[in-house]
This record gives sequence, C-alpha cells and structure tokens, in this order.
Amino acid sequence: MQPAQRELVERALSPERLGPYRRTCDDDLAAAVALYQWNAEISAALVTTIGHVEVLLAARP
Repeated sequence: MQPAQRELVERALSPERLGPYRRTCDDDLAAAVALYQWNAEISAALVTTIGHVEVLLAARP
C-alpha cells in the first residue's frame, strides 16, 4: 500500500474503528484493511438470514 493510500485509509476509518484490526494483524495496515473488508462482507451476507430468523421468532404464537 502506497503512503498516500495509507493516509487516505487512516483518515477514512478512524483509529478507534481500525485499531482492533491492526492489532489482530500485527499493525499491518494492508492486512487490517483486508480483514475489515472481509468482516463487512460477512456481516452483509448474514444480515438477511438474521432478519428472517427474527421475523420467524417474532411470528411464533
């Protein structure tokens, strides 16, 4: 990751949000951003299923 890209990413994602990912990735910013992206993709994939389960549980007598 180029220095300009790193600066942009660090400004776009606050240190508080990116911190846990950086610690997990031994402060490797590129790996932390990849992990952050993976987490976002997994979360998006699960939200529909979680929504369906919530509706099914709420509709139970």
